Amino acid sequence: SSSSSSSSQRHGVAWWAKAIGTFIVIYPALDGIGVFSLGAVSLSEIAMGSWYKDDVYVALQDWKKRTLFRLLGSLPQLVCALFVKDLSVIANYTGLFTILSYYCCPCLLAIYSQRLLHDNNIPTKTAYHAFHSNIGWAFGILILASITIVVVLIMSLFL
Repeated sequence: SSSSSSSSQRHGVAWWAKAIGTFIVIYPALDGIGVFSLGAVSLSEIAMGSWYKDDVYVALQDWKKRTLFRLLGSLPQLVCALFVKDLSVIANYTGLFTILSYYCCPCLLAIYSQRLLHDNNIPTKTAYHAFHSNIGWAFGILILASITIVVVLIMSLFL
């Protein structure tokens, strides 16, 4: 009995070492809270925009609708957490979502926006135009991001 109680307590360890150990144990959970909420809120607002279309700003003012969509936005993360226990798998797919949302989507937006401007005879160069505003940059980044997504998917599935 005394051996089991002594193994769970650390005698002779400095308070700061205990604090660092506690931080190391608690940090992933605290970090996950921030990522979880960002994903849930982002997904819920995208879903609200798809559902309510032009009336989304009115719907966002209704706390019941906003709460319902935020609960729905949190479901994918909760369901995945039930089945995936390996943190590296979660990190891979989170990274893929980051690449998709930060690189692929803005590039696609730039490409299609420039195409729409061109088709409607609207000048594509604005006061904010710079060297990196060229459509070639958007295609290049989109191709590199797509290759990265494919490589990470292959590594996640087969390695």
